[in-house]
Parts: sequence; C-alpha cells; structure tokens
Amino acid sequence: MGKSDLRKVVLSVNNDKIKQDIIKRSLSCIDTDIMLIQAFSGLEALTLLCEERVDLVMTALSMPWMSGLDFIRCLRDPELGRLLNISSLPVMVVSTTPLREADILDYSINDYLMIPASREIFLEKVTALLSINK
Repeated sequence: MGKSDLRKVVLSVNNDKIKQDIIKRSLSCIDTDIMLIQAFSGLEALTLLCEERVDLVMTALSMPWMSGLDFIRCLRDPELGRLLNISSLPVMVVSTTPLREADILDYSINDYLMIPASREIFLEKVTALLSINK
C-alpha cells in the first residue's frame, strides 16, 4: 500500500473563501496525511465527488444556489450513493447557522459544529469522523 493510499481526502464545501482558508489551516495541524479539496458550491462538490475518492465531507448550510441541506439530500440519495460508492461517507456540517436536531437525523448528518469553535474541538471531530472511514 503506497503513501497516497493512506492519505485521507476531505472535501470542504463552503462559498466563503475566508472560512475555507481557516479550515485549510486547521487541518494542517492534524498528524494524519490529509488532502483537502475545496468546493465553493454544492453543485461543484457533487461534480468533484464523481471524480475523486473522498473520506469526509464538511459543508456549510447557507450557500447560494444550493443550500448545504439540499447538497446533503443529493449526497444521501440512494442511487447516487450506490453509483459513486458514497453511501456511508461521513458528513459534518460546519456552520454559523443553527441546525435542528430533526435535520441531523433526517439528513443522516454524522456531526455538527457551530462556529466559531475552538480549533481543538474542530480537529477532534474531524479525526473521529476520519477514523470511521478506515
């Protein structure tokens, strides 16, 4: 198994460049070899999922054209899940927008982080979700 096989791939979906940069800097603190792929819309993220193997998706909720929940609804579609082999792909919402408990269950969201939050909490959650997809 090569080094690239051990690399974890994280897809960050957020239309805010500043928040994307914060996520990138925070992930650089993890010991695990992580490759970050950034998408600035849900549609761009769905396209990337067709092209890339991903171990974790992090998404904002408030985005233009397609909300984070609409993106997750597409991601959790059973046909798409089978086609792209992403049925069990962990999803973490990272957002300034509150999320209802019912949405977490309805959309099969694995974790939720209300920001601002400490880097330590963010990294704990990411590390835990990446260990799901070993």
